[in-house]
Amino acid sequence: MKNVFRVLGILTVFLLTSCSTVKVTDVWEGSKSLDLDKKKILVVSKTDKKSVRLRFENNLTSLLNENNLTAISSFQKFPDLDPMKKTDNDKALVKRLLENDIQIVILSQLIDSKNYRETIETNTPIARFHTYYDPRYRRFRGFYTYHNNYTYHEYTGIKHIIETIIYDLTLPKNEQLVSIISLEVDNPKSISTTSSDFAKQIVKNIMP
Repeated sequence: MKNVFRVLGILTVFLLTSCSTVKVTDVWEGSKSLDLDKKKILVVSKTDKKSVRLRFENNLTSLLNENNLTAISSFQKFPDLDPMKKTDNDKALVKRLLENDIQIVILSQLIDSKNYRETIETNTPIARFHTYYDPRYRRFRGFYTYHNNYTYHEYTGIKHIIETIIYDLTLPKNEQLVSIISLEVDNPKSISTTSSDFAKQIVKNIMP
């Protein structure tokens, strides 16, 4: 019994420290309605790591399409486009996108990463068996008592801050920024899990 409680305590710490969580921390929305169901969406991930870009763009694109929207990844539509390269002619880029029937751009990028240290307290009950003499039955009897055993586990983690910006290219230039979504990724477990959770959070916040 003692070993069972100890295993449960260790398992609790493992679950608390190993799972990846993606949560929205802030959302800004302009006064204009997105009307996403009437426009074609280009999904862009600004990163110099090709594998990460592909995973994030494909997951978000697929989920948008599953929700009856029309979306395509930038890597698929414009393989020559480098999101990390600053353009000297925004007007020409916008024109190119519009000529390819792109009206909405969803751009995501890593803003910051922070390491942190945290201490978790767990309570692992310890069972102890006691005996006593029961004169009614002229024999010894036994019973269990449980004592709290508090332990502290320290671990380190990392939090990534991601910003997703949504542009509507059909609006005047000073009105094209229509939404900013800030997200926090705590202790990412894997690219596949994180990108999937990220896509769900974005779609949840932009769908009407």
